[in-house]
Amino acid sequence: MTREDAEALLGAAFDALFNRDAGRETLDRYISQDYSAWSDGRVIGREQFEAHVFAIRKEIQSMEVAFEDVVTADDRIAAAMTFTLQRGDGRTSQMRVHAFYTIRDGKIQRLSELTHLLSGAEEDRDLASRT
Repeated sequence: MTREDAEALLGAAFDALFNRDAGRETLDRYISQDYSAWSDGRVIGREQFEAHVFAIRKEIQSMEVAFEDVVTADDRIAAAMTFTLQRGDGRTSQMRVHAFYTIRDGKIQRLSELTHLLSGAEEDRDLASRT
């Protein structure tokens, strides 16, 4: 997988998963059935990730991701990204994310990430793992 392939896959997954109009089938397209994640010390499986996606969809109006560093090796992606989230009331939050992904059959199987709130409300500190 090239850097361009990794950015395209992750960008498409973020756009689809956090699209307010997307259905549950979107999860099946991008997230494996045996998905697991470690996000800021919290371990979640696919069911909890689904709850996370639907919770965040209710809170944010739009999301942009900027990839700063992306390294790939076989089925692995390491990425440093900045997410900018805008809420319906106009408030904005920005988070720096360092993440390691394992990809299987074109889907995200495993994620390990650390996030840092750069700007926004203090209660947004848990946005990466909120359910």
